[in-house]
Amino acid sequence: MQRTTVLSALFIVAVLIVPGTAFTSKSLDINVDTEGSALISLDYELNIFEDIAVWLNIVDPAESIKNAIESNTGRPTEVYSVTGRSAVFRVAQFATTSQTDGKITQTTPQISFAQAEEALKGQWFSFLISKDLSPATTSVRFPDGYTQTYTEQLVIPTLTHTSQI
Repeated sequence: MQRTTVLSALFIVAVLIVPGTAFTSKSLDINVDTEGSALISLDYELNIFEDIAVWLNIVDPAESIKNAIESNTGRPTEVYSVTGRSAVFRVAQFATTSQTDGKITQTTPQISFAQAEEALKGQWFSFLISKDLSPATTSVRFPDGYTQTYTEQLVIPTLTHTSQI
């Protein structure tokens, strides 16, 4: 009985002290292929409460990110793989692609995590988790090796790149 009281008290103290450390989106990599499809990889960290919420199936980071990608691109997104600290998605026709005069032009859609961030704020468990979903670094890579990098951006803008075929 006394042990349960001590554990409950420690849990309450932890809930009051730890919410500042939470879901951290470390890196987002978007690799566009020549047809415009993309593999999107996200590496993240979870705090102990988020680990428990995932373990109890209260939240599913991969599903939340998948929904954010689909709402931004209008394209079906396949969850390719998931681990405890990363998720990889495949999006067919992610970038619009056109070819003219021996050049290929690809335009990626804007990706915003603002809607997912707002949805998290409305959940009963939101006081346990971070509500900042902006990746620390985002890299968009095109087939010719060109890479555009962003830092701490909640919205990744549309990007157009032209290269030789």
